[in-house]
Amino acid sequence: MGGAQTTGKSREQIGRPDLFHAEVERNHQWNTVMLVLNACVFHLGFTFLQASTIVVAYLKHYTDNAVLLNLPVFIMNFGIGVGPLIAGFYSPRFPRKKPPLIGFSVVQRFFLFPILIVVYFWSGAPRVIVPVFFASYAMYNLSWGFSYFFWQEMLSRIVLPEKRATALALRDSFSKISGLLGSLLSVYLLGRFPFPRNFTLCFAVGVGALALAMVFYLPIREAAYVPKARLPRARYFRGLAALPREDPDFKWFTVFVLFSAGTHFIGGLYTSVGIDRFGVEWGEDRLAGIFAVVSGVSGIVMAPVVGRIHDRFGRFWGFLPGIAFSVIVPLIAIAARSFPAMLAVFVLRGVAMSRWYLEISTVLSFAEPEKQHRYIAYIGVVKLLPIMLYTNLGGVLANSFSASATFAVSSALCLGSLAILVFVLRPRWKGSARAARAV
Repeated sequence: MGGAQTTGKSREQIGRPDLFHAEVERNHQWNTVMLVLNACVFHLGFTFLQASTIVVAYLKHYTDNAVLLNLPVFIMNFGIGVGPLIAGFYSPRFPRKKPPLIGFSVVQRFFLFPILIVVYFWSGAPRVIVPVFFASYAMYNLSWGFSYFFWQEMLSRIVLPEKRATALALRDSFSKISGLLGSLLSVYLLGRFPFPRNFTLCFAVGVGALALAMVFYLPIREAAYVPKARLPRARYFRGLAALPREDPDFKWFTVFVLFSAGTHFIGGLYTSVGIDRFGVEWGEDRLAGIFAVVSGVSGIVMAPVVGRIHDRFGRFWGFLPGIAFSVIVPLIAIAARSFPAMLAVFVLRGVAMSRWYLEISTVLSFAEPEKQHRYIAYIGVVKLLPIMLYTNLGGVLANSFSASATFAVSSALCLGSLAILVFVLRPRWKGSARAARAV
């Protein structure tokens, strides 16, 4: 784990802003490289377990129920949302976030192994395989929520704030290149081998790559803050509830996040609709891989562009493309009756999803490192609300009316987020000294 560390510093030195910033600056380039390498291997594995494409295609062998087909996306986002709420309570005791990150990452990978067993050996027992698959997948994503929380906290201790979005964009872009290679391999495996061996091979490659990705956490050089005493549980949750009153800018940002999360209404329905419309011509399982490839290429191109825009021109201009396309893409999906039009949905979806790391960078910018756990935990809770409601309501709407109804509601909610971005957040960020370069 070589490199500059805070080992040997006095307690008074640890956490001093000048020394902390100097240490982060000294290790910024090294840590960015480690983040990119970790992300490349992680995304390669994640490609074979994508909730909205590969997992949906697997489950379509057992059900056409839109609620169940949206459930993988719900489970993934629910785990990522609820994990920070719990992890934030214990976070202040850790001066460095890398040890708990690695610990929960190991637990996360462990819960993937039952999926491999279930997929291959119980393929003929849908009444058993579906609930067992979802149970294992749920535990995997819940532990991911814990590791994701500590990963976000660690970011503020390993990369410079003024270069954070660019670092995350580079991470996202390079990781999508490896994800593209994974998607191409998944297309081959899904089309070359019969069911369920094709999905067994996909999930096995995914589990192996995710396990290997943890190796690149080890060399990361993290600056430490003095650990603070953990608050009593009641005070911790009261403090979270009071956060919007203490920070009105953050309150409006959370409202913006609630509306922009309208994309959760769609879940895996783009893939499901694409398979229904063009699966006979292209092959259902192979088509899921094609959609993943197209979306991945779009992300590769757009991630560094959006990250650079964010760091160079500010938050507003960084968020604007992703939010605008979140409004437009569902409308294209409604009208798409040709295969090129359906591919356009996944191209532009890649652009729309590029905003996720901008949310991370923005949340971290609201507080100093020793207070960021509150903001990360709170935004995780805020995201739980649309995750719990939107994804399931999207499935209900699709079952009761049509997928087009779900797409229309998603577009309307994202239009609300666009209005908040333009008419509320931009003026507030203009007048905020903390965000002098926000617009």
